[in-house]
Formats: sequence, C-alpha cells, structure tokens
Amino acid sequence: MNVLAARFVNAAQTRKYSRDLIALYSHRMLMRLAITATSMFGAVFLFQQFNNSLIAVALIYGGMYAFVVVGTPFSSRLLRSWGLKTLIMVAIPVLILSAVSLYAIALGYISALWGAALFAVAIALYRALYWVPYHVDLSLLLDKTTRGRQIATLTNISDLTIVVMPLIAGFTVAYFGFGLLFIGAIVFMALSIVPVMRLQNVYESYRWNFIETLRVLFDAKNRPLLLAYMGDGAQTVTLLVLWPLFVFVLLNEQYTMLGIVAALTLLAVLAIRHLTGKLFDTGNKQKILIWGAVISATGWMMKIFVGTPVQILMVDAYHGLGRTVNRTSVDAMAYEQAADNGRYIDEYTTLKEMAMNLGRVSLLILVGLAAWYFDTTIAFTIAIAFSAVASLATMFLTQRIALR
Repeated sequence: MNVLAARFVNAAQTRKYSRDLIALYSHRMLMRLAITATSMFGAVFLFQQFNNSLIAVALIYGGMYAFVVVGTPFSSRLLRSWGLKTLIMVAIPVLILSAVSLYAIALGYISALWGAALFAVAIALYRALYWVPYHVDLSLLLDKTTRGRQIATLTNISDLTIVVMPLIAGFTVAYFGFGLLFIGAIVFMALSIVPVMRLQNVYESYRWNFIETLRVLFDAKNRPLLLAYMGDGAQTVTLLVLWPLFVFVLLNEQYTMLGIVAALTLLAVLAIRHLTGKLFDTGNKQKILIWGAVISATGWMMKIFVGTPVQILMVDAYHGLGRTVNRTSVDAMAYEQAADNGRYIDEYTTLKEMAMNLGRVSLLILVGLAAWYFDTTIAFTIAIAFSAVASLATMFLTQRIALR
C-alpha cells in the first residue's frame, strides 16, 4: 500500500486527531492569525490608496483570481514531482511577499500601482500553489465518520485564538498605521512554516492537462460542481473583501469600529459551528446544507438595509448563523466528495478551486461594471444581492459528483 492510501486508511479507521492533522491545522491557525488581520484591512488599505475606488479594488482582486483559475491546473501537476508538503512550503514565502508589497506601499518605498500589482501576482501564485495540496491533505486526514465535527472543532479552536485579531488590527491601524499591521502578518506567516515541517510529503499524480481540465470543468455532468463552488466563491469574496469595505464606508471610515464589529461577529458564530458539525455527521446532510443556504441567503438580503453599528452586528450575527451552517456543510461535503472520488481526489479538488475562483471573478466583474456605470453604493448592493443568490447555488452539492 502506498503512503497516500495508508494515510487515508489510517484517518478513516480512527476518530483521533492524527499528528499530521494537528500539524496541518496548527499551520492553518497561524496563517489565519495573519490573514484575519490583513484580509479586510488589506482591502481597505488598497481602497484608500486608489482614492476610495471600488473599480480599482475589483480590478486588483479580479485579476488575481483570474490568474488562479489559469494557474491552478499547472500547479496541480507539480503534485507528482514536488509533493503536497513541498508545495505548501513553497507557497508560504510567496504569500509573505504579498504582505511585504503592502508594507512597501505603506512606507512609500513603492508606488501604489506597482505595489498592488506585486500584491496581486503574489497572492495569485500563493493560491494556485497552496490550496489544492492543502485541501487534498486535509481530506485524506479527516475521519469519514466524524468529518463535520472534526472540521467544526478544529475551526472553533482556531477561531478562539484569532477572535480578537480584527479588534487588535483595527486599533493597530488607527494608532500605529498599516506598516506595523503588515509586519505582524509577515511574522505569523513565517511561523506557520514550522508545523508544516512535521508533515509527511505525499506525492500524487494529477492526470489532466490544462485543456482537459477545462473540458471536464465545463462538462454538463459536472455542472452541479461548477455552479455550487462558483456560488461559494462569490460569497467568499463578498464576505472577505467587499462587505468589510461596505461596513468601513458605512462607519465613516473608522478602523477601530470595523475591528470591533468583525471581532464580535466572529465571537457570535463560535458556539453555532460545533452544533453544525455534529448535525452534519449525524443528521440529513442534504437538508442541513439546504437550510444553511436559505438562512445565509436571507442574511445577505438583510445586509442591504443596515445603517448603524448595532444593525450591522445583529444582521452579521444572523447571517453568521446561516453562513456557519452553510460553510461547515459545504466544507464537510467537499472533503467527503473528494475522498469518495478516490484516485481522482486531487482532480476533484482542482476543479473545486477553479470553480470557486471563477465565481469570484464573475462577481468582481459585475461589481466593477456597476461601480463604473452607477456608483459605489449600487455596486455594493448588487454584490450583496448576487451573493444571496450565490448562496442558494451551494445546494447543488446535494448531488453526488463522481469523476470516474
């Protein structure tokens, strides 16, 4: 039995958290400490650097995600020669370069235009190199009978660690500037390499070339996969990039208030996630996924009408309920279907990542055009409404997807 199969069998036969699973999630926790602090404030930073231009933000992030769609099939072919662990370790310094580029802009070492271009290229390379091996590794290490609970528990532990990071980030930017925030992010990114060193390096052979990958992605039989993950990707980019910008503008560009709202929202969903994971393992997976999508969609629509910090927090908490149910179910279903695809596990994961990034690009094109032809407020409204519809698309994951 090869190493890949042995790890899968080992994970499936025990409910314990293996050493590799703990190491992988410890790495992810450190990465999230960096990314949680910089994702929303990084978008705010670029938004301000380009004179509060939503069009500029849409171009930067849209170009980034478009590159990921093209680059992911090529990087997946490196799974055979480099292995999962090596690809993850190569991706981390590339991510650090993205934070360095933002730091250089903040200190005036490089122009906003060139810095943003370097940031976009670095993030795109990181995402293309990182996410397929990370998800393949995680899908192999999770226990098939307690997959939902394991995801919920590990994510809750991570969230308990990072819950105050948006608050710290907000105060850091308000009183010390963006430079210190980006330095902190660089430190946590560098530290995240240490747990990865403990992982086994698993090699897997990606079987398709670029053209064949596109053909399979757009094949009619895989339409549920394409639509579901495009919807999930569209939601994600709104939640991580566009919604923080909307809140920032709504709160009169107060960094500390943005951090407080983000921290309280994260705290509100912690208790929900563990219950969601347990329900996914023991209940009807399809119904849980559907209810999560419906609640998430109504939460998105409610966000259109917020106007005060209290309203933002209340609606975020409600949406967090639906998004947590939806997110945990989508993640658990994704790992379950990836594992079910056996020797096509890396191909399934590659298609998923491409579909998610196609969803992000599609939404950002829509937002950019709306900001160009109308104004920023209408563009934000369209993004939120589109995300509500996109959340319903995740229900397509109730259909089993096999690539054999």
